[in-house]
Amino acid sequence: MPKGGSLLGGNAGSALSGNQHPSVQHLEFKGQGMVVAVFEALMSDPEALLPSSVFRAYSADANPMRVICDHVAGMTDMALMKTYERLFSPRMGSVFDMH
Repeated sequence: MPKGGSLLGGNAGSALSGNQHPSVQHLEFKGQGMVVAVFEALMSDPEALLPSSVFRAYSADANPMRVICDHVAGMTDMALMKTYERLFSPRMGSVFDMH
């Protein structure tokens, strides 16, 4: 992981920095792609995919996209990776993953 231990490094809100090592840029690019993919998946079926407390906020908010954005932005790297795997990995997401 980049310095600081985050998938998105220090440039989470900007384009990839040109002064970083290519491997760090690749990691940041992958992290940004995961964030976008999780956000889009949650937007596609919020009732089924959001935790119930987040869905309640989503349903009651005048700007429901912001609720999902805040939810994804608040995820730790590990939570984002776990969510991404559950949504997109063929080996994850079975009934046996529930606990």
